Amino acid sequence: MKRSIIIVLFSMVITCLVHAEEKIITKDMQQLPSVSRLFIEKYLKNTSVSHIKIEKGWFGVKEYEVIFTDGTEVKFNSDGEWEEVDGHRTPITTEFFPSFIQTYIQENYPGITVMSIEKDCREYEVKLSNHLELKFNHKGKLIDIDR
Repeated sequence: MKRSIIIVLFSMVITCLVHAEEKIITKDMQQLPSVSRLFIEKYLKNTSVSHIKIEKGWFGVKEYEVIFTDGTEVKFNSDGEWEEVDGHRTPITTEFFPSFIQTYIQENYPGITVMSIEKDCREYEVKLSNHLELKFNHKGKLIDIDR
């Protein structure tokens, strides 16, 4: 009897966890936080939004992903701050990059375009069109170069 109750309770918990995440797909820019909308208006104004994926969890929105008609994708965290910009095969603008990354790329890789950038709490990872990946810490120091 106890074993049956434990199995039923465990099944209910697993079911709740599986269904706790919800994805919403929309084209409505008003679903994005104002910070995200301002980022798009400022740095991606010449591209059209194909669709927006909103990933929700138990405690609200976890992530926003905006996909543009040219294939560019931008991921925003729950606060609307960018976490990743990926142009896939299309170069991306570097206007929103920290100045130390812009300067390093201009001085060391003139004429090379940036294909993507990703940031987390420790570092920035930048992928260049020459297939190099540059990693910087948040203090501006280059910490790794991968091929």
